Amino acid sequence: MSLVGEPVVIVGLLKELEYKEGAVLPLVRRVIEMPRAVNESPRPRIRAPRREAPAPVVGIRLETARPPARTVIGVVAVGLLIFIPLALMVRDGFIGHRVPVRVDLPFTQMDDYNSIVAVLGPPESDHTRSASGAQLRSLSYPARGFTLILKDGFYIGAMDANGRVVHLVRR
Repeated sequence: MSLVGEPVVIVGLLKELEYKEGAVLPLVRRVIEMPRAVNESPRPRIRAPRREAPAPVVGIRLETARPPARTVIGVVAVGLLIFIPLALMVRDGFIGHRVPVRVDLPFTQMDDYNSIVAVLGPPESDHTRSASGAQLRSLSYPARGFTLILKDGFYIGAMDANGRVVHLVRR
């Protein structure tokens, strides 16, 4: 510190100061060197200015790896990714697809609506549709598990609830 002139005081600092928690302290710059990555070339060394005292030691806490927990989570995730689509395929019939059950029905290509109703009774639902110049009629018997199909008024076959053919007349 020195006086130059009457009311002016000049103050010179030897170190940088820092205001922290209500106190003025010498500024300490802490540098932590990051570990090298795999296959990384050596880093060039930067020469730090020489200090009179050794640098302060800063505690670095390394995270403890928990491979068993990560392994369990990974196994559960992979299991779910495999199990869910597999369960859906089994449910929807892609896997475990059985040969359609054949139903022995006493009908021939000569049977019409009246002869079918005489044997099975009235259908729960009856739908008629025209397709390719032919008249198609479906007689649904859900309690029995099939729907009978008539073409131009005559029996041609039966389907189960999944739309698989379970009986077909030979022409």
